[in-house]
Amino acid sequence: MKLTTDKKLAANAYVISQYSKIDQHSRIIGVYPTMGHAERARARQDELSPQSINSITSTTLYDAADLDLYTD
Repeated sequence: MKLTTDKKLAANAYVISQYSKIDQHSRIIGVYPTMGHAERARARQDELSPQSINSITSTTLYDAADLDLYTD
């Protein structure tokens, strides 16, 4: 499906960021459509990486062009 300029996108997104206490490095863990999904993912990260601080930030996407995909 092709997006046209007359279509508007407004979507909530919840971003999980991780800060390592050991090497003081930050990274984005994931982007989730609901707070519930983000909280479950943060709980898993808390168990997997106890030496890190995991936080959730909410944001709103207003245009599909604003959504970038990054991989490690």
